[in-house]
Amino acid sequence: MQERKRSIIYSGVMAAVALVLSVALLQLAQFGGQATARAETQLDASTLTITKTVMGSAPSSDWAFVIVAQNGVEVDNQLVEGAVTKTIPAIGGSLSLTMAAGYVTVTEVTKPGYAVWSGCLGSAYGFASDAQVNGISLAYTNMQTTTAVGPIGAICEFVNVAPFSLTVIKDAIPDSSQPFTISVNTGVGVQELDIPLVDDGTGLSNTAVITGVMEAVTQTWAFVQEDPMPEGWLPTNLQCVDENGEPVGNEPLRSAGVSPGRPMDNIYFEVMAGKQYTCTFTNGAPELTLDKTVGTDPAVCATTQQIAVQDDEDEVTYCFKVTNTGGLTMTTHGLEDDKLGVLATDLDYTLAPGASTFITHTVPAPTIETTNVATWTASMTYTVPIPQLTVAQFEIYTFTASSTTTATVTLAPTNLDPDDQPGVKRLFLPRIGR
Repeated sequence: MQERKRSIIYSGVMAAVALVLSVALLQLAQFGGQATARAETQLDASTLTITKTVMGSAPSSDWAFVIVAQNGVEVDNQLVEGAVTKTIPAIGGSLSLTMAAGYVTVTEVTKPGYAVWSGCLGSAYGFASDAQVNGISLAYTNMQTTTAVGPIGAICEFVNVAPFSLTVIKDAIPDSSQPFTISVNTGVGVQELDIPLVDDGTGLSNTAVITGVMEAVTQTWAFVQEDPMPEGWLPTNLQCVDENGEPVGNEPLRSAGVSPGRPMDNIYFEVMAGKQYTCTFTNGAPELTLDKTVGTDPAVCATTQQIAVQDDEDEVTYCFKVTNTGGLTMTTHGLEDDKLGVLATDLDYTLAPGASTFITHTVPAPTIETTNVATWTASMTYTVPIPQLTVAQFEIYTFTASSTTTATVTLAPTNLDPDDQPGVKRLFLPRIGR
């Protein structure tokens, strides 16, 4: 009887062992060699869902993610411990993985130029509230660690922001080879662009291109300025446009708070992911060209700087033609001739860049060879508010340019045959006989 009881107990133990082994073998079949680690504790299955959103243009290749789970990730019906790499199409999408419950770390393989924001529902690390997508708080990071527990598991959102580009074009009128420094602040650091102007065949100009990333998922701002303004120059044009040529940004801001005579010019605008922007800075300086001619017809502006007068010519007409070859609109003018005196003082006339005007002056023909030296002076004023003061005050800058040239009047030669000397009359006297 005693032997029979021992046999029954032994059979029961063996049956229990067989049951344990069968469970272990079943886990081995399901999880690919992990049965030994799982034999003592049965872990619940959970899920991990990764969602990818791309703002702006998509990259040329798919997005890769490296997943490391505390208790393994199921791949091809096998439980794999260690790193598992999965991909999502370049344009975005999602993927879901089955895994044993526990902590999981998801790392996106970054792409050059693309900013990445991420967050997981129930994230254990990386909490942030910079922005939200699908109700998930996002942080400026490519790695998230969270907990996948139960049938809902973990949901992670990765948002990539395409880089934007900003082209800065620098021009100066009149042409100048001096360097210009422009700083661009997009919230992720200030970049200074030294743009020396070079001859491109149409004048001195230059272009610099920067590529930047968004400082936030929803938007960022670009602040572009030239600082300091080169001495003697004034900003005459500053405009930023998008790739469609549509203006962007505020009216250019100007402030006198830099240093005397050096106002600064800047502009800011909202930057969107994957867009291309172009900002053009044009600076102007005063410059004039004076042409002085002399002729005998008071109704026209002569074409010669030197004439020879005859003895029967009573008057000559000087023409003073000035051209604005600079980049500033000149508004006040003066003209002085060393022989003729002051011909214009504080003349109010708007002379835009590239435009010309003239003054004529008729005087008696000189009796000796005469060379006149004339100087045309023009100026404009630029008023800048002082923002630091509570009472409205202004700094006034004056820009002035002048140009000097000559014209000469000579006497006609007298050693020619009388018949070849215009204005010389021949007098025939009667012959007196003897």
